[in-house]
Amino acid sequence: MVGALGDGTRAVVFAHLKSILNAAVHDEKTGRNPCLARSVTAPRPIQRKIPWKAETVSAIQAGIQWRSRL
Repeated sequence: MVGALGDGTRAVVFAHLKSILNAAVHDEKTGRNPCLARSVTAPRPIQRKIPWKAETVSAIQAGIQWRSRL
């Protein structure tokens, strides 16, 4: 069933699991974190380029009302 998850989702789930196990090691509930083993490869999300050109982004930013901007 894990194969049904997207690359980004698998990376986030792994990061959360690693954090939980780090806390368990810190709290002395387990001896080590198996996510840190050399034989384990952490999933990485696929880096995608933004399909918009800089001009398009600028035009959208210019059209946003001032109170809605960051």
